[in-house]
Amino acid sequence: MRCKRLARHPTPRQLVLLLTIHIMKGTLYGALLLIYDDILWIEGGHYMENVSNGDQLESIKSLQSTISKLENALSQMTQNGANTTLVKKRLKAVYIGLAMLEKVWNQRPHHCTQEDLAQARNVIIGLFPSIENSYAKSKAGSPQRTLLERRIKALKLAVQAIDDLSV
Repeated sequence: MRCKRLARHPTPRQLVLLLTIHIMKGTLYGALLLIYDDILWIEGGHYMENVSNGDQLESIKSLQSTISKLENALSQMTQNGANTTLVKKRLKAVYIGLAMLEKVWNQRPHHCTQEDLAQARNVIIGLFPSIENSYAKSKAGSPQRTLLERRIKALKLAVQAIDDLSV
């Protein structure tokens, strides 16, 4: 099944269904993110369309950097004979997230299944706790904190793009 954009933003009924699914699956963070994104949508129109060109470029570069780091980790882990399952899942998810941002902002075609989108979304959401933990430990104004701020923003936008393109 190809990704289709049925609506700019979920209808209230679709939002309730999505929230119910997340709560039933135990992904409360995903449910809260949906509520947060819906509030942004109500206050400022369609969120993805309100992202500045600078933030779009910064987010794309951040995800490209994340992909590069994951590819390097995968290469090293493969050479060392370590289990690479988690890194492969994360790499695939970030690739899909990047592709969805490029589709929304640059109209680049991308073909993916609904299952791929759902898996990528769950993997990306699963990254937030560890990134936010690292962020909390980083020093204010440090390059590491700036990198983490940009990564969090980029991943949140990727989740929003996935949601916008999911049926």
